[in-house]
Amino acid sequence: MKESFLDIVCVCGRHALEDANLLRRTGEFFSSGKYKLNWYCVTTPKNREVPEGFIKLLDLHPSSSEAGIIHAEGLMEGLKHVKSQHVLFTDSDIAILKKNWDVAIMDKISKECPIVGFEFGS
Repeated sequence: MKESFLDIVCVCGRHALEDANLLRRTGEFFSSGKYKLNWYCVTTPKNREVPEGFIKLLDLHPSSSEAGIIHAEGLMEGLKHVKSQHVLFTDSDIAILKKNWDVAIMDKISKECPIVGFEFGS
């Protein structure tokens, strides 16, 4: 039985479906299996489709047409709908290539350090 849950949230705008599918496939492949991974997406007006293996949290109706604002509002709205104690916010256009990446993230999280970030390429 899985010990804990990790919710993964990304905003899926125009052209995000293939990227998000790769994100999920690599994330599952390189995970330790120790945590139940919940893949969530927030869709935007330019894309209402849900990537394979993801659950739609909501259809975003942004306050602006500017891409950065849409992305930020999507992440903030996504946070309101997640169910687990631990959440990973990520862009859809990445691939996870570190073995046991989920353990690395969870090992960094503590009461003293409740927010963990990683630089590009780490």
